[in-house]
Amino acid sequence: MNITQRPLGISREITVTDHFSIDHSGDAILTRKILYSNRSESTAIPIDLSDSPINFFFDCSDFFVQLNDESVSYTLKKDGFTTKLYIQKPQFLLAAQNVSSLTIGCKWKAFKELITSNNFTFSYHERASYTFSIENLIPEDMTFFVRLNEVRLSNDQYERENDSLKIPNIPVDKNNDANLRILILSTIEYLPTLLQFSTPPSALFSKCIIIFVQHLLSDFLHLIKAFEKNGANKDAVLIVGIPYSTKSKTVEALRILEYPNIETPSDYESPPFDDFVRKTIEKALFMSEATGNKILVIEDGGYVVPLLHREYINRCQSFIGAVEQTANGIWRDRDLETNGIHLKIPVMNVAESKLKDTLESPLIGDAVFKSIQDVLGKRGIGVRGKEVALNGYGRTGSHIAKTFTHAGAHVTVYDKDPIKRNAARSEGFAIAEDLRDIVSGNAKIIVGATGQKNPWLSTDEILKLGHNVYFASASSKRLEINHQELKKLTKKKTHLTGVGAKYELLTNNIVILLADGYPINFFEGESVPDIEIGFIPTLLFESAKLVVTESLGPGIVEVPTDLQEKIAYIHGELCQGRTT
Repeated sequence: MNITQRPLGISREITVTDHFSIDHSGDAILTRKILYSNRSESTAIPIDLSDSPINFFFDCSDFFVQLNDESVSYTLKKDGFTTKLYIQKPQFLLAAQNVSSLTIGCKWKAFKELITSNNFTFSYHERASYTFSIENLIPEDMTFFVRLNEVRLSNDQYERENDSLKIPNIPVDKNNDANLRILILSTIEYLPTLLQFSTPPSALFSKCIIIFVQHLLSDFLHLIKAFEKNGANKDAVLIVGIPYSTKSKTVEALRILEYPNIETPSDYESPPFDDFVRKTIEKALFMSEATGNKILVIEDGGYVVPLLHREYINRCQSFIGAVEQTANGIWRDRDLETNGIHLKIPVMNVAESKLKDTLESPLIGDAVFKSIQDVLGKRGIGVRGKEVALNGYGRTGSHIAKTFTHAGAHVTVYDKDPIKRNAARSEGFAIAEDLRDIVSGNAKIIVGATGQKNPWLSTDEILKLGHNVYFASASSKRLEINHQELKKLTKKKTHLTGVGAKYELLTNNIVILLADGYPINFFEGESVPDIEIGFIPTLLFESAKLVVTESLGPGIVEVPTDLQEKIAYIHGELCQGRTT
């Protein structure tokens, strides 16, 4: 994206425009137009790029160059990841010639994928005015950020019309490059259900220190925006991203939005995830002691509440309460009571709410199927006609079974609950009466959707797995497989980019873990579309409001039924487009 020219000390004006038009495949046509205006009455200006190249990325092709609509000769050279274009001989802008136009064009492959992960830099050795424009890029209601030289541009600093974006008249010279970065997020500007409940603004959370331990997906931006609109102070918000589901675009957006306290551990083990949680708790306690404000926890997986009660139980009075999103988290909170540790704070049980159970499970089932289909597609494998074994016939598992069947797969179901097995049988599925039949049968695709606390795929089951079996998890974390036992039973592990990991077992059989055993619906994607899942951040937000405004006693607190019904009704109305 760079162009350089030697300073000539001649009176002239230069304006440069880069215009990109993106087609349906994500490729772009780039047209770079440089307008030279000679203000001298007596001197011709050489337009000489024979020694100073115009630089493009390596995946640009099909170049053309014109001066005042006449073709100009050029040469191309590859230099690492850059294509350098040289004009072979100087061209001249005559004296008193008002404008001369140099046009360079090319096709830029995979531009839409690159635009959000690359900086676009324009540098010039003389003074120039630079304009950057794109069309067919950003759907009208999508969320995006534009930065120029690392400064975020406000709405009045660029022009947007439908799906086009234009950043006009950037001054550039030898001391000032124009470095552009455009971050396009896979989410709309507003979630209608959450917006309905978070409006009008208030100061409700202004006296709170808030710990979020969450999947840092795009919908998290909407949740945190709702808290900010209702008084949350960015400096008093502490964010810990769950490793397998933290998306880099979301983290970058949070940093652009100037949230200073973000932890993004890359895995659970090195260092241990609890170390990040512990550090965050201690920071929150320090802030609480300094300000007198109470700590509110919004978490997904039961990290803060158990650690608080095991290591900081004498500091529980600094916490106003917590909201727990997942069943695994509630199980961990209940385990405290089983071990004789009584909860000292209220914990809102979003995880087991009827609203979440009823509406979310089919959406997760769809996301699991789609993710498995997409990842297997990278290996050249389809699901039609394949034998699929499914362990777990709850709300999510039953939907996964039906979705695979509709796609032409042959599904065999097992569930440790005989009532659920009978339900699967009555709906026409082949039934495995024993867990061993799941792992030792003919299935080449095995899906775990038990959601249980302890892994069911352990030593005996792993050793019975057939050759070239694909396994996918539809549960939280890596709970379906005993990974410590898998490690002991593995001769060689190979990372498969965009797929997961291949394990060569002591039996010489090959097992491929999609997403390496982490929940497949989060792998290289956003799981469920944000509008469809919008009732979940709404439920979290409303539950947090109850923790702050109601005098709740310690222990696990159920979400009021009337609140769930209200959210369900409004979400249904808005998502079906019956209201605005």
